Amino acid sequence: MAVRIVALVSSLLIIALGCTHISKSPAPPRESPAPPHDRYEFAQALSKLHEGMPADEAKGLLGPPDDVRTQNDPDGLLGWVGTKQIWHYGTNGHLTFGTLGAVYIDEDNRVQRVFGLGCPPPPRGMFEEEELRRILRIIHQSPRPDGREFNPRNLIVAVNALQPLGKEKALAALMEYYRVTDNRDEAQSEFIILRALFDLPERGFMPPMFIGAPAPDEPKDPKKIPRFPLAIVDDVPFMLVDGYALAGMPQSPLEHLTYFREHGQLRAKKLFPSTHLLDVYDKVLAIANGLSERPMLGEQRMLAEQLLSLIDTVYRPSGIVRHQQRLALEDAGFQSGWSKRRNEIEHLNIRWSVDEIKYVFAKDGSALPDREFKNYFRQVVKLKPFGQSGEVSIQRTDDNNARFDIQIDTPVNSEIVVRLITSSPDHPETPQVAIELNEAPTGNSQQRTEPRGDLKVANPSNPALGLSHGSAWSSSVGNDFRAGEWRSCGVELKKGYSAVLQLQIGNKTTNTAPWVP
Repeated sequence: MAVRIVALVSSLLIIALGCTHISKSPAPPRESPAPPHDRYEFAQALSKLHEGMPADEAKGLLGPPDDVRTQNDPDGLLGWVGTKQIWHYGTNGHLTFGTLGAVYIDEDNRVQRVFGLGCPPPPRGMFEEEELRRILRIIHQSPRPDGREFNPRNLIVAVNALQPLGKEKALAALMEYYRVTDNRDEAQSEFIILRALFDLPERGFMPPMFIGAPAPDEPKDPKKIPRFPLAIVDDVPFMLVDGYALAGMPQSPLEHLTYFREHGQLRAKKLFPSTHLLDVYDKVLAIANGLSERPMLGEQRMLAEQLLSLIDTVYRPSGIVRHQQRLALEDAGFQSGWSKRRNEIEHLNIRWSVDEIKYVFAKDGSALPDREFKNYFRQVVKLKPFGQSGEVSIQRTDDNNARFDIQIDTPVNSEIVVRLITSSPDHPETPQVAIELNEAPTGNSQQRTEPRGDLKVANPSNPALGLSHGSAWSSSVGNDFRAGEWRSCGVELKKGYSAVLQLQIGNKTTNTAPWVP
């Protein structure tokens, strides 16, 4: 199971590099000036905002946001508790990256957080504005240190966009990205970009990343895998870990930016990935196997999926891509499935296109059409059935899958039952329980003792339930509820079927309104 990075970093923490932070609570201006027209004026206007400022006053200083994100957007508001809206500036479409900064607005219509403070923008004249915005968007697409979601091509695109800029401009662009981004987890991609963008220092290995405990562990001798957790084989980058487990504050990428400014030597050439892809995979697998006492099937599959992500422009096996799982195989069937993929990859006639920064067919330079990804919006329902606060959100993750999230302050010593009830479009009058979680009471409000609960999953093969094969309560649930925590139910709900989430605490029951995907 992938270990995901869990980190809460204050947006007001800016580290070193001679930067100081604007005071949180300056006196609000008596009159709002005209909205700023360029990056430098906008940064000055942002510095006048403070927590608690009325939203209308902030808008008077900054102008209307280019994009507004709400809890009904995909994945909701992954920000601070009590956030009502996220204003992004400098976007080029809904849910795109805010290249100028962001402002979080709370439920009282006041400024909650401001992103885009701290160090000033790059010096005037260093970048044309459109050039800088393009580079910031490329950096934003670069992958984090999470091998389960790592796409080597996105890292190659970032490195090859930054390398021609030279050291000073490349570091300035990365610094600017860190200043304006409102997601510090996403900013951890800068650690990985720097490891691929710069040559190894004289000591023979990159500076360590203090962002948690990697899985698998890093080698005791850092020279063994000098760019760990990254490995670059024949100009193809791979992520060797499936994430980091963190308890506390992660290291800031700004520290590495400082290191490479003082000690770094920019790579001499852009990345130019090899076309001998199976040789590349075998080499990186040998490197990964050196991290464990015995070869791990999960790591083999993870690296294979990274390779498939890289060549997605020229090779797409049928029946794949569900939640980014490109092999559509469990570990138990990996070896036979990968053997088939290897044979197909071996017969590909492809080359790397420098201009398009992707693999193309050698015969005519064409490639497969770009994938189209849909945004599925959420339905959010507030729950106040028993005096406790809570809410349920329902959202599709793709055409055949939906996710149900529930958060409620559960009382102590109460039986808790959660049911997912589905109805067929042909027989809406006969709803049936598809999934049920029944948890016995406990006297501990912080932790429920084993056994955690009785999980019942209806037979997915019953067409009346509308569930696709493999539907089950998400493994991340852990089959327990703790007061105020989120729990997720991942199901494959067919089109046309309606669903109701039912919550029972003690002898009281409440239902969400029927939801039809």
